Amino acid sequence: MKNLITYLPALLVFVGFLFVSVGIFIINVPIGLIISGILLFALAYMYSNKGGHT
Repeated sequence: MKNLITYLPALLVFVGFLFVSVGIFIINVPIGLIISGILLFALAYMYSNKGGHT
């Protein structure tokens, strides 16, 4: 249970991005692809090393 709580924020962000992408895909497929790419870029930025640690 402790292990799940550790990854819960990341899981919720991923599920939220998934719901947004699916909702936009229902409206318009090309815009859904663009938004999915933007959200994946944002997800990669959020979880990448920012540097600055010496």
